[in-house]
Amino acid sequence: MTDTEQQLLAAIARHDEASRLVYADWLEGQGQPERAEFLRLQQALVGAPPVDDAGKALWKRRSDRLRVLAEKIDQTWRTAVARPLVENCDAHFDFACPMEWGQLTPTDDPNVRSCKLCDEPVYYCTSITDARNQAFQKRCVAVDITVQRKPNDLVRLQMRGRMMIKPRVALDGDD
Repeated sequence: MTDTEQQLLAAIARHDEASRLVYADWLEGQGQPERAEFLRLQQALVGAPPVDDAGKALWKRRSDRLRVLAEKIDQTWRTAVARPLVENCDAHFDFACPMEWGQLTPTDDPNVRSCKLCDEPVYYCTSITDARNQAFQKRCVAVDITVQRKPNDLVRLQMRGRMMIKPRVALDGDD
């Protein structure tokens, strides 16, 4: 890894959004067009979700392409530049956590970052098994784009007879 690349990755870790596109240009100049495209697609997907059919179709095409590229790129690099949403966070919010992996503060462990909103560690998971294990321990997670997802795949379900139920969550004051 060159000094230039290390500086660009450090800038990305400091949340310098412009550095992502500078890094993409640099990667292209270094003969790494797939990584460059990966960064550009990530940047294009950041923000509010599309509301019209054309926007949804474009978002889906970009997401699908991002997954294809991710399969060709090593996981260590993906983790350094990743932007998945934080999931399983119920620390202080009455709504879904607004943070994503790229906004979190790096720690000594490249697979763990710290959230400045809730002061909780967030674990980067590259398999649904790992994500479930972390989630079932009530930890915040960010799941790699290569992981095949299903609705409620981080929710622990219980069997009662033939019926599957979600576990009851105690409210403040409940015992």
